[in-house]
Amino acid sequence: MRKAAGVEFPPREENIVPLFTPPQTQPISYPAAEDEALAVQASLQSDNSEMSLAEIQNAQGLADVLMEMLTALDPQNREDLNQEVIVDLVDQCRSYQTRVMNLVHSTS
Repeated sequence: MRKAAGVEFPPREENIVPLFTPPQTQPISYPAAEDEALAVQASLQSDNSEMSLAEIQNAQGLADVLMEMLTALDPQNREDLNQEVIVDLVDQCRSYQTRVMNLVHSTS
């Protein structure tokens, strides 16, 4: 087992097919702090106290895909974390996390 930052990773099997990620074709852009703050404020103002079962299942599916992709990355290569698909999944998971937290707080 490989160990990085206190996390143990299982050894890679030699006969598995590697996960293919197409090369990045556009630069990664991150929202300005003001834009992000406005987006968070807007999401908090909307009624997030309800989520459909389909939305909850979608959030779980996104989190599962993100975990699989992160597991497939080389822990020594931090540049892999900047892949557009991973950045997009993280943003979507954060959005759902905010909605789930609001749902939990409104029902407790």
